[in-house]
Amino acid sequence: MIAIYECPRSRAILALAALAAIAGLSACRAYVDPALIEQREAAAFAYVPGPSAAPEVRTSHEGSSEAEPAPILEAEGTETLQTIEPETDTAARLGAEYQGDLDSMIASGLARNAGLRAAFDRWRAALERIPQATALPDPNLSWGHFIQEIQTRTGPQQNRYSIKQTFPWLSKLRRRGDLAAAQAETLWWVVQEKRLEIIRDITDARAEVAYLGRAIGITRDTLELLTQLEPIVQRRIQGGASLADLLRLQVEIGKVDNELETLQARMPTLWARLAAAMNSDGTEPIAQPTLEEPNIGSHDSARLSGLIMQRNPGLLGRRSAAEAAERSIGLARLDRKPDVTLGFDYFDIESAKIPLQRDSGQDAYAVTFSMNLPIWRNKYSAAEREATRRRDAALAELDQRERNLISLLATRVYQLDDAARQVALQRDTLVPRAREALTVTAAAYEAGEATIADLIDTEREVLVLEKNYWRASADYLQREAELKVLCGGELQ
Repeated sequence: MIAIYECPRSRAILALAALAAIAGLSACRAYVDPALIEQREAAAFAYVPGPSAAPEVRTSHEGSSEAEPAPILEAEGTETLQTIEPETDTAARLGAEYQGDLDSMIASGLARNAGLRAAFDRWRAALERIPQATALPDPNLSWGHFIQEIQTRTGPQQNRYSIKQTFPWLSKLRRRGDLAAAQAETLWWVVQEKRLEIIRDITDARAEVAYLGRAIGITRDTLELLTQLEPIVQRRIQGGASLADLLRLQVEIGKVDNELETLQARMPTLWARLAAAMNSDGTEPIAQPTLEEPNIGSHDSARLSGLIMQRNPGLLGRRSAAEAAERSIGLARLDRKPDVTLGFDYFDIESAKIPLQRDSGQDAYAVTFSMNLPIWRNKYSAAEREATRRRDAALAELDQRERNLISLLATRVYQLDDAARQVALQRDTLVPRAREALTVTAAAYEAGEATIADLIDTEREVLVLEKNYWRASADYLQREAELKVLCGGELQ
């Protein structure tokens, strides 16, 4: 429909200004809040340690008030065989630019992890789709020149200038913005999931490094203990004992020494793993972490299941994806509605060739209105069915994700409880009894009532159980870190 008016030039200017104002206001209706970006950037890259756990319980083999048996062998008042407190400084210390505590490592890793930065930038990029989705289409400006002039009463037409602006149907722009926002929110939960994975990886790698440090320290102490025993055995041989005792001892010393070298050779590999988790090039000095006994607590599966439903980033991301799919259905339905285009035409007319013609050279103006006709119903029905199927698929993925997480929770809780049981068993029963057995065997060997094989076997058992204890402690920390990923952070 076209209506032509002969009116003053000021009306044309007002009409153009009105169209430009409407287009400008509609295009600026959505924007990204900088405060939100700043707040979420801090939430992604900063690290605030969770509430402190219960006070650490010192164990008998950690130097507690409980008397620690120290087997002593004295041969004619000269040599002494005694246990040595395990050392944790097992590799050459690399300095102290980074503290060996877990919180410092996590804070450093989050602040500069390239994978986390990439996920965050993808979310930032998705946010920029919102103002694009809510903006009006670009206005159309056209110019036409009449090669053969059209003669009118007021004069020949020479040029035609047009500007047109399309306005989508009512809430289309808002729905598009809502869809873009839901899609961006899905990527935000990817950022959160990546953040928790980094914390888990650093915790896991640090626990391995710290455990290996404990294992090397215990093995070195055992080697020193066996070395102290060698001159004692030699004197017993001089007194008539069998040479086989010395040979058996030397074989055991060789085995333990080989075991120590194997453990030490593995340390650079674990340091490289820790450096990769922290996004470090491996040249920065990091203090050797010390593995302490974990603070073991009870875990209610029902409460943890509730935490997963409320805070698991992967699950929340699936919910955002389902919400985005639901919004795409409403947007597909709106495609059945027509879009309106308003325009303004200006006709450049020369003076009439007829002398004294009234309104000679008076320019003409036209306001135009048009709309598309969404008559191809099959196309729009197919688009709605597509959006519905995508929504159903998103809901099915959400349901499956919930079931998988609950199943995984049961596995993680079992692994954590088993590690806690192992820690308690080694700490309270096996290690103390093995040390007591070593003391008794050492005394029996001194009295000639036990063989060197008995003493070596007992010492080997202490070595294995000590390492099992610290292995269980590291396992507990690692399983706890995995459980925290499921629960979206702390287990509280």
